[in-house]
Amino acid sequence: MLNFLKSLARKYLRKRRGAKICDMLTYADMSPVSNERTGSLNKVAFVLPAFRMSEFGGGTTSVFRLADGLGGHGFDVCVTLENDEFYENMRSSVHKLFPGFRAKAITNAEFRKTTFDCVIATSWETAYYVKSFPGYKMYFVQDYEPYFNERGDLSYLAEKTYGFGYHMVSLGGWNRKKIAEVYPDARIDHIGFPFDGSNYKPVKRQRITDKKTVKAAVYLRNTPRRLPFVTEWLCRRLTELFAADGKTLEVNFFGDDMKMKTSVGKNLGPLGWKNLAALYEESDFGIVFSYTNISLVPYEMMATGLPLVELKEGTFTEFMPERSAVLFDGDCEKTYAELLLRLTDADLCEKIDAENRALLAARTWDETVRGFAEILKG
Repeated sequence: MLNFLKSLARKYLRKRRGAKICDMLTYADMSPVSNERTGSLNKVAFVLPAFRMSEFGGGTTSVFRLADGLGGHGFDVCVTLENDEFYENMRSSVHKLFPGFRAKAITNAEFRKTTFDCVIATSWETAYYVKSFPGYKMYFVQDYEPYFNERGDLSYLAEKTYGFGYHMVSLGGWNRKKIAEVYPDARIDHIGFPFDGSNYKPVKRQRITDKKTVKAAVYLRNTPRRLPFVTEWLCRRLTELFAADGKTLEVNFFGDDMKMKTSVGKNLGPLGWKNLAALYEESDFGIVFSYTNISLVPYEMMATGLPLVELKEGTFTEFMPERSAVLFDGDCEKTYAELLLRLTDADLCEKIDAENRALLAARTWDETVRGFAEILKG
C-alpha cells in the first residue's frame, strides 16, 4: 500500500512539474533577446508571479516598497501579476501595507494593452513571461532561484533566465556573484539589501546565568534553502545540552504553516511584525539559517539586540561581519559553548550589539531606492 501511494505521489508531482514547464515554454524559449536601451526609462512595470499574497511575504513586500519608492522619485510605476487570478488579493495587500501607495496596482489585462519603457521581471517564471513584451527588459533578482529546486528541469530553467540578456539588478551582492559564475558577461548591477528597523527597537537583555528557562526564537520554513530539518535537529541538540546544565530550552518556531509538526518546541506559524517584535523581546537568542540569499529575519533579530545563531556556510557573512552572530558549522557542542558566552558575557554582547545596530542603521530603503533610480536613469 505504501509503495502504491508513493507511486501516485510521484506521478502527481511529475504531472504538475511537467505542466509548469509547459507553461513557462509557452511564453518563450530559452534564447537570449536583443535588449538595447533606446531612451529614458520613466514608465516602468514590475511583473510578479501570480499567487495569493499575505502581509508576511518578504519578497513581494520588497517589490511593493521599491515600486512605491520609485514613484516618489518621479517614475510612473505599475505593479501587476502574470495573470489576474489573484489581482484583488494583490491590490488589497498593496494598499493595506502601503496606504498612499505611489505606484499603481493594475490588472494583467491593462498591462497587456499598455506600452512601457521598461518591463521588470521579479522571478524566474516572470522572466519567461515578459520576454515577448515590448520595452527594455530588466530583472530584479532577490535570490538565486536555481537553488529553490533540486537539480533538474526547474533549476535548469531558472538558471537559463540569467542568460536572457536582461539588465539585472541584484538585491545585495551575493546573487550577482553567483550569476557571474555561470554568465560572466551578463549585465548585472546590485543595490544594497535594506532594512527598515522602525518596528524593531533595542531591548535590554538579561543574562541567562540565573534563569531556569531559556527561550529561543527560531525561523523555520519548509523549504530546502532554509535547512528546516538541520534547524530542527540543532534545536533538539541544544535542548539536550541546556538540560545537562540544569536549564530548560523553550523553542518557539515561526515562519511557516502552523500545520507543520516539529519534534521539539512549538510552531507559532507565520507572524506579523507586532507578534514578531514581541517574540524577539521575550526571547534570549534566535536561530536563522540563510543558506541562499539572506532574509530580513536576522536583521530584525539583531535590531532588537537578540543574540543570533546563523549558518557558517551560508550567505550571512556576505552581509555582516563574522562576529555579528554565532556561526553554526555542524558542531553542536561548539555552537552551544559559543552561544553560552554570548548569553552570559554582558560586555561582549553589548559591544557586538552596538556594532550590529550601527551597520543596520546605514542600510536604509532610501539608499536602496536611490540606487535603483540611478540605474533606471542610466
